[in-house]
Amino acid sequence: MKTFKKVLLWLAAIPLALIAAVVVVQTYYALTPVPLSKEAEALNARAAKLPTVTENGYRVHGLLAPKQQDPVAYGKCLVAMDKRRWDEEEARGSNAPSMDDQPAWDAYLKALSERLSELSQTCLAGGTPLAMPEALSNTRIKIGMPSESWRTLADATPDSTLIASASAGLADGPRRLGADIKSPISLMSSLMAFQKWRIASGVLAWESGDRMSAIGSWATDLGHWGASADGSLLESMLAVSAQTQILVAMQSPVSRLDRLDDSIAMPARVAILPVEKMSHAIAESMVWEWKLGSSTLATAAASPTLGAPFGGQRNFVQRATARVAALTFDGGDTLSRLAETNLWTQDALRKTAEGKAAPDMPLEWAAFGCTTEGDWGLLCLPFMRNPIGRIIVAIGVPQYASYGTRVADLRNLASATRLTIEARRRGLSGDALAAFVANAPADMRDVFTGKPFEYDAAKKELRPVLREKNTVLGEKGPYALPL
Repeated sequence: MKTFKKVLLWLAAIPLALIAAVVVVQTYYALTPVPLSKEAEALNARAAKLPTVTENGYRVHGLLAPKQQDPVAYGKCLVAMDKRRWDEEEARGSNAPSMDDQPAWDAYLKALSERLSELSQTCLAGGTPLAMPEALSNTRIKIGMPSESWRTLADATPDSTLIASASAGLADGPRRLGADIKSPISLMSSLMAFQKWRIASGVLAWESGDRMSAIGSWATDLGHWGASADGSLLESMLAVSAQTQILVAMQSPVSRLDRLDDSIAMPARVAILPVEKMSHAIAESMVWEWKLGSSTLATAAASPTLGAPFGGQRNFVQRATARVAALTFDGGDTLSRLAETNLWTQDALRKTAEGKAAPDMPLEWAAFGCTTEGDWGLLCLPFMRNPIGRIIVAIGVPQYASYGTRVADLRNLASATRLTIEARRRGLSGDALAAFVANAPADMRDVFTGKPFEYDAAKKELRPVLREKNTVLGEKGPYALPL
């Protein structure tokens, strides 16, 4: 019996000893915080040069301002009302329901949305907001669109005031409304709808014989989207979408010609150039993502219960867990690790945007720096410095590479459009066209493989390969362009 009691005592002592060891180790870590790495300091310096809020952010956010109002002022009012809504929410504190109670949480979110709508009404000052024509919101630009669909988009002319505001929104660069986690994101749907009208108007100009006007319009917009693509990862993806639609609008009418004069072909080739800068732009967009991420971490670290500012702790257990997590959280170490993954992501995005394979993510990141072959896996995590920070940083890394591939898909479409322009400039058809495709110059080939595009001479279709799903080009796989 005594032996049995001793065994029980030893068994009880083991977990207590482990807990005590974890407490000692984590206390040591807490008393010896990690300073910022040189990489984090360099990213901070780069991010400090970026404007946190831009007038164009307010303009696009307030694009649908009533006629008598300045969209910038209207956008500022909407942002102020959003802040007021957040302030009211913080004043409510623990009165908000737990996310574990889904019906109550949904009702809570609905009430927040309705309150924001109510507050936003004051910004109208009795006026009526402008609206984009429904056709621009409901019609998608796709490959093979008939002339009737293009005309429907082109005939849906927005209000002249809206045209002026949206044109400025396209031309004036990044649209930022703050780097805080609670900062709203500029409402881009109206700007994207306006872009459809611009593209379709160019198609109609082309069909009417005013080809220089069409090329000039498309070139301007490709340049504008390229210039704002490094603003944020969201801006990069919106630029990819807009530029894809513009290239579709260019390639199709060019393919229907027998011959394209040099006076049109050369400007058309030049118009595509901004697309080739997108691999650099998407990598640069990660500097803004660094600013967002570091700001979010700073907000979380300043709270006694990690993450409380984001509304994720509605009950005692959640708050207690977050408070314990805060005790082991090392802000300097987290930011240093975040800088490491940010720089890795910049490299990964640049490579995948150029059609190359994504670099392998270091295995220790996936295991939060804890495991190597032959050990006991995540059992060592409590003994690691900054375990919560390691987890936060590592879980976000793998998602980014596909964004670079979307840029490579766009560049593939640009290669196909460039090939189409050159084929029509030379007036090629039949066997001569097939031979040209098979021996095309390097900048008119598949971005991913460097090989010539597949060409179906019988169907007169060029078939670039798509690596990521695209709402304009279709599902993954080859897509058919007329040639």
